[in-house]
This record gives sequence, structure tokens and C-alpha cells, in this order.
Amino acid sequence: MSRNKHKLSNKIKRFHGIPTHQSCKDLSLQEIQRLKGEYRNALPRLHEEACIEGFAIEERFMEAWSNPVDYPDWIVAVRKGTKQEDLCEKTDAVITTQDHIEIRIQIKRKKHIQPELIVKHHKKGIAMVSIQLADRLRAIRHKTIEAIKRLEKWQGQQI
Repeated sequence: MSRNKHKLSNKIKRFHGIPTHQSCKDLSLQEIQRLKGEYRNALPRLHEEACIEGFAIEERFMEAWSNPVDYPDWIVAVRKGTKQEDLCEKTDAVITTQDHIEIRIQIKRKKHIQPELIVKHHKKGIAMVSIQLADRLRAIRHKTIEAIKRLEKWQGQQI
């Protein structure tokens, strides 16, 4: 019998409200299998909920950038990424600057984005913005500008 059958991943622990640092040694194999099964059965619903929330976050981002009066001088336009840009390039939005440069934006709903993920996207020329539905529109614009500055700083260090 493999050791994995007696372990729960952190995702499953979080799903069931079990602290991730807590050991599951006191749980029976049947209990572990039951918890894994409940998680597996809930995955389609969890995925659907994540997609719905992700779309809502993207709409909130576009709402924040809907009025050109709020743009800094160097931003000319903001548009939603095309379906192809979203699927192939992981681009949720595109910001066009006065210099006709298109800055690709990936919007995340996580409070904290792993640094490795940021670097991975920076290598592709994509700025990552982390926003929440409760964020004010001004805060979303500020976070976007900060993400663009991080991307530009990272690109400058690569030269």
C-alpha cells in the first residue's frame, strides 16, 4: 500500500477546514478516502465558482479603467484581451501607451502572487495584477500601475 493513501494534500485540507500544518496520522484510511472523494466530487463546482469569480474580477478591472479621464498621461487606451490573447497568451487586458506600446496584463484574484509566477509572466512581457472584488476602482488602477512598474523594472534588469 502506498504512503500517499494515508496523506491529504494541502488543497484537500483547506477544502475541509483542516489546518495545513496538521498531520492526518490519526485519521483512518477510510476517513482519508472519504475526504478525498468529497473533494473530487466538489471539483467541478469549485472550478465553476472560480471561473465566475475570475470573470467578475476581470469586469471590475475593466470598470476601473472605463473612464479615460482617470488615465495617467502616458496611457492612451485600455481594452479587454481578445479570446485568443486570453487563451494563448494569458492576457486579460491590454494597455496602450503614448509610445504605441501594448502592455499585456494578467489579472489574478489571489491576495498574494508567488514571485516565481510573476517572473514567469514577466519573461513573457506580461504584468500581473492582483485584485479583489472589494477593491476600490482607484486602488485597482494604482495596483495596475505598480504592476507595470515592476514589469518595467524587471525588464530593465534583464538588459
